[in-house]
Amino acid sequence: MIRILRTVIPARTAILALAETLAIVACFLLASWLDPDISDFTSFLQYDAGVWRILLVTGTIVTGLILRGLYSQVPRSAVAQLEELCVVFGITVIGQGLVDYALPGLTIPRKVMVGGGILSMVAIWVLRLLAGAPGKGAISTTKVLFLGYSPTVDVLVSAFLARPEYGWKPLGFLSTQRSGNGGHHLSSQVPCLGSMEDLDAVVETHGPQWIVIARRSDIKPKWTEEFLELRFGGVHVEEAAALYERTFGRVCIAEIWPHKLIFTDAFESAPLNRRLSVALSWAVTVLCLVPAIFLIPLIAVLLRLTSTGPTIRRERVSGIGNIPFVRHSFQCHRADGTETPIGSWLLRSGLYRLPGLFDVLVGKMALIGPRPDLQEYGNAIASAVPFYLQRQRVKPGLTGWQQIHASKGAETGSVPGRQDSDDVLSQLEFDLYYVRHVSVALDIAIIVRSVRRVLFGELRAA
Repeated sequence: MIRILRTVIPARTAILALAETLAIVACFLLASWLDPDISDFTSFLQYDAGVWRILLVTGTIVTGLILRGLYSQVPRSAVAQLEELCVVFGITVIGQGLVDYALPGLTIPRKVMVGGGILSMVAIWVLRLLAGAPGKGAISTTKVLFLGYSPTVDVLVSAFLARPEYGWKPLGFLSTQRSGNGGHHLSSQVPCLGSMEDLDAVVETHGPQWIVIARRSDIKPKWTEEFLELRFGGVHVEEAAALYERTFGRVCIAEIWPHKLIFTDAFESAPLNRRLSVALSWAVTVLCLVPAIFLIPLIAVLLRLTSTGPTIRRERVSGIGNIPFVRHSFQCHRADGTETPIGSWLLRSGLYRLPGLFDVLVGKMALIGPRPDLQEYGNAIASAVPFYLQRQRVKPGLTGWQQIHASKGAETGSVPGRQDSDDVLSQLEFDLYYVRHVSVALDIAIIVRSVRRVLFGELRAA
């Protein structure tokens, strides 16, 4: 697995993306070299901003592939893949038009655009067919041995077995007890290879590259020297909760202990990261207000023409520090609970949140953060769910890490064996991950995926 912008990406996907990027660059270089209108290919690259033009169009194509979700889901057939690539090419042409309007000197010549675009589509299509063929594109897996067995380990094993693209191969587990399966009552999905006394023999026989400890409390002090020898020998040792968080992008609620909250800043991000995140939130919000100035009145008129009642919904929700405020959004439902004629589109695209941009401007919300709860609902949940109010260490957001993982069937990194991502505990795991890892990199990842969902109607309503 590879982490980019705080997002875990399977190694196979990352290698495919790199190969496609290089192929796109090569195709446009070839198209430029073949273009009869470019008399001197070397001069075009060095003195006519040819390199920057090619890199810009390459970035546009890769962005189109990301926005269409072609690195997270596979079209049903080769024809469907080609259709999606045609859509990406259309996005690229539109992008070149915008570049020509803003920076005319950085657009690709027309013949190069057509030739390079066609070559790129064919190259990407062929690469994806080869990567998807049986026995092709296999990525080496990391062999992992578990010490002890717990619900968290069971979740990890389920995910690794169901999704080989994660790059992990569970070998089995060692019992931390003298008898039984580590003192647990789960039906393990991997074999018990023995007890801790058999660690050296198991390592020599199976050659694990990682050892994952189910519970730190099960590790006895006398084993410390053995673990140190393993680390010096190149075997990585990690707790199951840490691997869970790094793999799924969510905090493992089952592994949070009260002392971590009392004696440490377990959910306190670096002050500099918070300040940079606030600055990014303001900058993007101001940019969003430009199209919002035209969209908000248009949507309000459509709502007024197609339904009765108010066009703006006002809800009292909990903000940072559990301080209540009034959140604004478009009213997508009638008094009887049915959706307005354009309500489904607003909810699917996420545009019903546009009035909330003004809540961001006045400082009640952030562009990115946990989803705000109705005050009564949030207080009721907080009384039943431990650590729930920890999510209110930051301002609630119009979009966020949990919101982009809320769509069923999307590339959510959903964990096999766990409840649906709309479950309260699952939402809390995503929210606490964001609170702990607030950063510009994570915010950029959220913005990119939110834009994709707005453009292609994959965003679920809050």
